[in-house]
Amino acid sequence: MSSESKNLACTNFNEKYKVLNDSKKNNFSRLCNKLLNENFIYFTENNPSDKNDYYSILELKDVIEDYFKLIDFELINVDTYKIFYLKTLADRNRIRLKKFETVILLILRLLYHKGRLNVNLSSDMKTTVLELTQEINKTGIFKNNFNKTDFINALKQLKRYKLIYFNFTDLNDDNVILIYPTILYVVTIEDINLLNEKINKYKALKGDEEDEISED
Repeated sequence: MSSESKNLACTNFNEKYKVLNDSKKNNFSRLCNKLLNENFIYFTENNPSDKNDYYSILELKDVIEDYFKLIDFELINVDTYKIFYLKTLADRNRIRLKKFETVILLILRLLYHKGRLNVNLSSDMKTTVLELTQEINKTGIFKNNFNKTDFINALKQLKRYKLIYFNFTDLNDDNVILIYPTILYVVTIEDINLLNEKINKYKALKGDEEDEISED
């Protein structure tokens, strides 16, 4: 973003912020910190804590947008899914995932693509531990059986980023995993063939390499 654009954002922010009452200023601070810490605000029945925050951001959207422009972020609203998230404008804030976590993420994105063809656009997609395990095995990337600890830790990592939701602590075949539409804005490739090519790339990798994905 140019200096001129930042100067304008600074002026706009100052004018909008100073007319907020103390309650809204406190809410502004809390919401900005939550966005920086969690990136996604997603209002769904499985994540009810974000409901009030989603509508609070809507109310303060102009001043929050100007604030984040100053630090090279764009605030994105996807009203269809009731999502707010931050997009970096300066190639920052990258998530580092291990190879196993990246493969699971890509497979979940593929499953989301397949699932959304059969359900309402605004719905979360469902898969099971068994289906996910079968899809991992199909790739042939992990010749040795991965252990349950690695599996559950990878799922917890993706849950923390609000890409999936589950409420089990041990792995059973019929355990349900919800895939959130937020995954569309982390793995943005729309061509399913390119996703398959990316998965195939990992077949040639050895060890536990890390990969980077952008939170936009």
